[in-house]
Amino acid sequence: MMWHQVEIAGHPADCFVPSSAAAENGAVLFLHGYAGETLRERPVFSQAFEEWGLPVVCPKIPGCWWLDRVSTAFDPVLTPQTYLTTHVVDWIHQNWGVSPPRIGLLGISVGGQGALQLAFRDALRFPVVAAISPAIDFDRIYDRGFGIENLFPNAEAARQETAILKLHPLNWPKHQFFCSDPLDANWHDGADRLASKLGSSGIPHRCDLTTSHGGHGWPYFESMAQTVVGHLGSGLRRLNNV
Repeated sequence: MMWHQVEIAGHPADCFVPSSAAAENGAVLFLHGYAGETLRERPVFSQAFEEWGLPVVCPKIPGCWWLDRVSTAFDPVLTPQTYLTTHVVDWIHQNWGVSPPRIGLLGISVGGQGALQLAFRDALRFPVVAAISPAIDFDRIYDRGFGIENLFPNAEAARQETAILKLHPLNWPKHQFFCSDPLDANWHDGADRLASKLGSSGIPHRCDLTTSHGGHGWPYFESMAQTVVGHLGSGLRRLNNV
């Protein structure tokens, strides 16, 4: 198991390459939370990726909300979503021989909603997605110092760009899983609403909204590592059998 740092189009990224990596296994694109912490120092995730033979790339953009909105703190022209779907996806193909749809998306917190955003917007390219404690209702923290106010003129404009409103009733990711600790005061309601929306729309999905391990934080995130990586690994393998 080995982590190392690379540069992708001028931005750093942490990468993990398991000893059993093979193109047919697929690969994982991980989106971090607001603080910018990747999975490099989280052995429980590394072990799960090793077991499934999945290489992982974790772009590092602290403060990023992973939206299709220009953020001058990131780039004056290129949006974070465009960066992911072009530069990062191209890097994965060039270095690991893996292209969509065999790139699974994984995110935590802010990155969790970012992963869902990508999958909901382009389900054919990204049919395998997992989100831990996704920060779905980011409009609710408008003007609270987390950068949303720099991306949208008001809270309603922010709400219109949340992941749930990007879900297409006829074009959704075939292998989706998300989870949220019921003690997560800020973000659990959004995950619960997403589950209700998917259920009422008849869209197949898996979720865990009952497991609790202290709320929104790494003890909970790590407790879900085996589950989410297993979901990604099995989903990517099923693509190979289609």
